[in-house]
Amino acid sequence: LGLPATSLAWGLWDQRGGMAAELSAGDLNRMARSGVATLSETEGLALFDAALRRSEPLLVPLRTADASATDGGNVPPLLRELFTSAPRPARPAAVPARPDGPHRAGADMAARPGRLLELVRAEAGRVFGYDGREAIGADRAFKEFGLDSLTAVELRNRLNAVTGARLGTTAVFDYPTPRALADHLTGELTPSGETADTTGGSPTNDADDPVVIVGM
Repeated sequence: LGLPATSLAWGLWDQRGGMAAELSAGDLNRMARSGVATLSETEGLALFDAALRRSEPLLVPLRTADASATDGGNVPPLLRELFTSAPRPARPAAVPARPDGPHRAGADMAARPGRLLELVRAEAGRVFGYDGREAIGADRAFKEFGLDSLTAVELRNRLNAVTGARLGTTAVFDYPTPRALADHLTGELTPSGETADTTGGSPTNDADDPVVIVGM
């Protein structure tokens, strides 16, 4: 009939079904931090009608989360412009600002392993939806808090951003407790490489190794 095709990449609906049926509270919190809120049935149907009146071949009907709930580091690049003008509460810096960058600050923290452990616990608390690090025991396995591949990557990315480290994709699985991961970070951030990793964890594997991806 010569009509245009319209593809809709839907955001999350309030109704639980299909791919969204098994989402946990942690999953929903992570999506909110990335800027995605839930659509009511009324909102979804209205967006469907609006999409049919447009000529673009691909649209993304979604409801954005409140700016205060988002985490700038986890908002996808395609959505960031939606939040650039919205006020966002300042997030306390985990590492003091240094003119020579996060890696130098991370190396300074490596000289005080207790600070790295506090950092790992604090970032894990944010990823798993806790208010602070107190709920994240130093020797409790991350899996006890609902660790999956998405939260593992998010925690790795946060730690890399704050410390300047280059942890591998599977680091949180290889070093499965906050203390083990902090010890590994200490070794990674020590400039001379003199601090040995005593966690007993497996070495970080190359992120491109297909065996690693299957194992994860």
